Amino acid sequence: MEVLDYTNEKYGRNSLKLAVLGDGQSWKIRQERLTPCYTTRMSDFPKTK
Repeated sequence: MEVLDYTNEKYGRNSLKLAVLGDGQSWKIRQERLTPCYTTRMSDFPKTK
């Protein structure tokens, strides 16, 4: 925590944040990454032994 305090003091408030804090923006998947299937079927998964 001392390193975090020192860095924020040297470079300005909130220059470093804990990962769990996030950036305040809601997360949304990019449309180009979506599968063309709107639902996932269990039969689409590969079979394993």
